[in-house]
Amino acid sequence: MKIIRTSLALLVLLLVGSGLGIYFYRSCTRESETKPEVTPLELRAKITQRLRLITQEITYRQSVKAYSGDYMAEGVADLVAYVKFDLEHLKIQEGGGDTLYVSLPMPQVELGRRPSGSHSIKYYRITQSLFGARAEATSDRTAIKDLETKILSRAYEDIMNDPRFLPRAKADAREQLQQLLTTLAPNRPIILVEEVQLPGEGRSAEGMYPKDEGIHPKGIVPRHSNQ
Repeated sequence: MKIIRTSLALLVLLLVGSGLGIYFYRSCTRESETKPEVTPLELRAKITQRLRLITQEITYRQSVKAYSGDYMAEGVADLVAYVKFDLEHLKIQEGGGDTLYVSLPMPQVELGRRPSGSHSIKYYRITQSLFGARAEATSDRTAIKDLETKILSRAYEDIMNDPRFLPRAKADAREQLQQLLTTLAPNRPIILVEEVQLPGEGRSAEGMYPKDEGIHPKGIVPRHSNQ
């Protein structure tokens, strides 16, 4: 009889132990399933370890004509713009559930002549005579600098507003970022948006995710080259 009681006690202890083991296993499994795979800070750190900058190259080749006082520039502008997104300033915000909202930072645009390109601009001084206006070649450095600034400013406006240029570069950069995010956090839902509204930032009139196309011309970083 004593042996039977001992066996029953051991069986009860075994069942209780098994039940507790199953309970703790399921609790730990449930916790690991509900815990996000990666936090926003961890994701940003992983991204910048892999890639610091996303750079898109834009080719700009147009016939141009510009005026500054009595001076004129005319020819073909063969320029290159490098649109750079610094991923250290990537915005990441947690949404509902495990979803992360990610947006690219504001781009910086470096604009200048294409190396070994066909940039060909001639500069003239317009003079008046009894026979009318006449254009004479000039080497006035101040006038040439002013005219080059006008040409770069016009190219900048074209790049910012023409869908062939900046919008296309941003779309390509988002695609590159999406591929990287899929590699680094394959099991967490990540949505790329135009602009993430982080806590403490003002809400734009257009809503939670304001657009960022309106980059001020100060965003241009000229690329210097020889005449």
